[in-house]
Amino acid sequence: MIRGWTHTVLRFLGACVLTVAAALVMASWHGAPIVTVDDNKPVPGHAVQHELVGVLTRMDWPLYPIRDGRAVFTARVGAADVGLSVVALQALPGEAFEIDARDLMGVPVPFVIESDSVRVRRSDDGRLYWVAPTEPGPTAFRIRSVDAGGAIHVNMLVSEPIGSVKRGSLSHYPIGHYQSRPDSRGPEYDPPAGFAPISKDDEDILASPHFTVGQFLCKEPGDPRYLVLSTRLLHKLEMLLGAVRSAGINATTLTVMSGYRTPAYNRKIGNTTSLSRHLYGDAADVFVDNDGDGMMDDLNGDGVSDVADARYLGHIMESAVNGGGTGAYPGGMGAYRANAVHGPFLHVDTRGSRTRW
Repeated sequence: MIRGWTHTVLRFLGACVLTVAAALVMASWHGAPIVTVDDNKPVPGHAVQHELVGVLTRMDWPLYPIRDGRAVFTARVGAADVGLSVVALQALPGEAFEIDARDLMGVPVPFVIESDSVRVRRSDDGRLYWVAPTEPGPTAFRIRSVDAGGAIHVNMLVSEPIGSVKRGSLSHYPIGHYQSRPDSRGPEYDPPAGFAPISKDDEDILASPHFTVGQFLCKEPGDPRYLVLSTRLLHKLEMLLGAVRSAGINATTLTVMSGYRTPAYNRKIGNTTSLSRHLYGDAADVFVDNDGDGMMDDLNGDGVSDVADARYLGHIMESAVNGGGTGAYPGGMGAYRANAVHGPFLHVDTRGSRTRW
């Protein structure tokens, strides 16, 4: 009787210690057990239990060394190449993503997947997969390099399939209608496969080390709102931010004036094009606003904020893209003047071909 009571007390105290430690380290994370994966062994299921994997937010990020936002290795998650230490990806309910990891020279490296064990699968030929939940909403997992010691945190945005859009709306939120891909365009003009629901409480989820998903949401009000977001765009914006810092401009992020737009909202604001890259989640209108006045800073030092500063930001972007590396995806770029509604800004996208205006 006493032994049983003592054992119960010890278990309770141990649980308290673990709970307090977890709360102190990552108070806002949602729990999930870890699965250790070794290419030469079967997935050991619940061999390790650790409830510290969850959606990473802007509030959590100071717990980690920010560095320049780049990971110490690269991962391939489905069709997405990931070189950032934290990134948001989109998934359809139940979608399977093959996982692979390589060092910066492209050599395969051993890795650990930290996730709810029911999400990890192995094919007969030994390939590893992470499988998304069947319910839309944000979830997460990590890929940790055994040798390098670093990790890539994936904030996975499980999305509503495009087939759920009825009469141009998704859960009463106006989406509008996408046109079919024109014969003269590539697959980047296919309608999005799905739309990620983002509630007000989800807006601080990190899309990448220095950007949140809330920065890219369509301006059409609602709760939730729905998001389409390109991983390539996130890599390109992180590259631009790094280049801005290297140019001596101490920016913590870029202000995203406009990110994703639904076709309905795009028409609402007077745009007649149905092929804007904003509709496909791989475009952003950005500017540097360190002083917080809602306008482009005077980047070129001429004493005024105008289109010359947007062009200066474009020159930084051009040099970074020409230098190659992670984020140097071809796409469109254009500097815009201020008008009665907004200040000067730079449009950046990853449409797949170089376009300038």
